[in-house]
Amino acid sequence: MIDADVLLPANVVARIELPEIEDEDEVALSPEEVVSLADAMREIEPRLEITVWLAACAGLRKGEVSGLKRSAVDWEAGLLYIREQRQRGRAAKLKTKASYARCPSTAS
Repeated sequence: MIDADVLLPANVVARIELPEIEDEDEVALSPEEVVSLADAMREIEPRLEITVWLAACAGLRKGEVSGLKRSAVDWEAGLLYIREQRQRGRAAKLKTKASYARCPSTAS
């Protein structure tokens, strides 16, 4: 269009109508629901049961749980170190400095 001397508006996408996006409701599970979910996960995919417990008890997101390594667990101090996450099956840096965290473990 530029080569044909056609004037472009300042923002070529300004006239595109965007779809309405509804806010997702956050769902907080009760302790009983967490236990039920963990039990169900044990039946469906046992290795992922720990994902339920870490999400519920340590407040970790799926990517943070998936990014945990053995070296991120300090058993003596009872701490988990959140240092990276997994996105699309690959290791990824955390988005902000505040994302790097040290979570106390209740298992100690």
